[in-house]
Amino acid sequence: MKEASWDQICHFANVLAKKNADIFQWLTENWDLIKILMAVTEPKQINREKLRAFLAECIKSASHLLKCLKTVELAATKGFKVNEHIRDGKVVDGVKWWLGQNFIEIFGSSIMPPQPIGNVHVYQLIGDANDRQIIAELGGEEVVETTLTQMWQMLTKQGHGEEGDLLINGYANIFYIKDAKGDLWAVICYWNSGVGDWRIGANPVTDPCRCRAGSQVVSP
Repeated sequence: MKEASWDQICHFANVLAKKNADIFQWLTENWDLIKILMAVTEPKQINREKLRAFLAECIKSASHLLKCLKTVELAATKGFKVNEHIRDGKVVDGVKWWLGQNFIEIFGSSIMPPQPIGNVHVYQLIGDANDRQIIAELGGEEVVETTLTQMWQMLTKQGHGEEGDLLINGYANIFYIKDAKGDLWAVICYWNSGVGDWRIGANPVTDPCRCRAGSQVVSP
C-alpha cells in the first residue's frame, strides 16, 4: 500500500471540514482510502491510531443509516466460560436463554477474558440495511467489535424483559463480535415476549439479508 503525502492529508482534512454528506457516504464505502491515509509518515509526529479514530468518528457523525441514541457505561467483569453463563433453554444470571445453533457452535465453548470498565454506544438503524452497510457506516471492521461479555452484561440488566438500553419490542439488538479465529459475526439478540426469553443468533456479516429500520446496533 502506498503512503499518503502530508499535502494529501491536508487536502483530505479540508474535505472533511466541509462536511459534505455525499463525500462522507463515499468514504464509508471506500475504507481503503482511509487506510492509505493512515500510512502517512511525514511529518513524523502524525499519530496514525489517532488519525484512524478521528476519521471513524467523522464517518459516524455523518451517518445516514444510524442515529446515536446513548452511551452506556459497563462495569469491569471477571472472565467466564460462555457455556456456564449463556446456556440454551436455561435460566442463568436471571436470564432465560434461547440460543440458535450457529451461536452455540461458534461461541458456545468460548472463554471470555476479564473485561475492564468501558463504554459502548447504542445506535438506532434509520433505514433497512445489511451488515456490510452498517459496518461501513460505523467506520469499518476495525472499530465495530464488541464482546460477548458486554452483550451478556447488557442482557442481564433486562433479564425479564424490563425497559432499558436494549429493545424489548421484538426488534433486533445487533452486536458485532469476533470468534476465536478472529472472524467477525453479527450476533442478534431480541426479546420474545410470548415466551419470556432472550433469543440469540449469529450470522456471518456477509449475509445479504437486511436488518429492519428501528433495530439497534451496539458498538464501541
